[in-house]
Formats: sequence, structure tokens, C-alpha cells
Amino acid sequence: STVTCGTSFPEAEEKLPKRKIRYQLLCHLRCCLDVFYGSPVILEDVGDEHFLGFDIDTRNRTITFIQPKSQWQIRHYAGAGSKALKLSGIKSRLVLLRRNVWPKDQCEQQVQQFKQQLYSWGFDQADVAPL
Repeated sequence: STVTCGTSFPEAEEKLPKRKIRYQLLCHLRCCLDVFYGSPVILEDVGDEHFLGFDIDTRNRTITFIQPKSQWQIRHYAGAGSKALKLSGIKSRLVLLRRNVWPKDQCEQQVQQFKQQLYSWGFDQADVAPL
């Protein structure tokens, strides 16, 4: 079947048997990467369940955001640049988190966990809370 960039994991999860879910997700990502970067994009099999910032567990049918463990993984709150620039990476991660975490009832908990980590690193709650 044809995979389009609009296909998301939760939609694929309901339509496909377990063994095809990972393949569907990989095809979706490959399509999106080809559109963004241009063809060919080659992905290397690394033999674990981590995939572009998420832990994909096909057995339990979950996708979990991998929380950053070190402050260097996020643009520093006191770094050079405008507030909008410094928050843009955080906004992007939150968009990906909200779109991809599955099951959806786990999403808000992971968003709050991410925000709490940002607060502990010195980000202003007034800046981060509305995101």
C-alpha cells in the first residue's frame, strides 16, 4: 500500500496488524525525510526501540517521548538570541510530543514532565507554561 506523509502512527495502529506498525511508521518517516531533505535518505538499523526522540514499543503499542537528560540537549535559556528563538526548539519538541505519543492519554503527563525539566534548568515558567 502507498504511504503518505499525512499518515500518523495512531491511524496506522488501528488499520494494521502489530508486525506492520513499525514498517508503516518507518515508511511515513522516510517519506517525510525525503520531502524535507531530498532523496535519498538512508536510515541505519541500530537494533533498539529508540527512534528520533521516541521509544517505540510495538509489543505494548506505545510511543513514549525520550525526555532530555542533560541541559545541553536544549538551547540554553540564557544563550544568545531572542526569546522566540530560544523557545522555538522547545515548541518543536512539544509539537512532536503531542502528535506522536501513544496512547494519547499519556500525552499530557509527558508534556508536564518535559516542562518540569525545563523549569529545573532555569527556564521561566511564564514563558514555557503557555506552550
